[in-house]
Amino acid sequence: METVNKLLKELTLDFGYIFGAVNQGRVFESDTNMRDFLHRSQAFQIKLGDFTKHVEQLQIQSEKEQTLERLNKLIEFLERQVDAQ
Repeated sequence: METVNKLLKELTLDFGYIFGAVNQGRVFESDTNMRDFLHRSQAFQIKLGDFTKHVEQLQIQSEKEQTLERLNKLIEFLERQVDAQ
């Protein structure tokens, strides 16, 4: 979860920079600004992909845990049924 929080903070900062640069018209002021903007935009895309993968893994893990919990409840129910007979 720490990784997801860290990535989310980085994404927020990167998005703030990108949005601010576009909103203030700084992107096309110079070649240096354009290269920096392109570099940061590409890094943002990579981080966003990483974040998406982490969230997917957390969701899969959560689904597995829920399935295990349901299976445990079913086993407990079946054990009670067997004990009752």
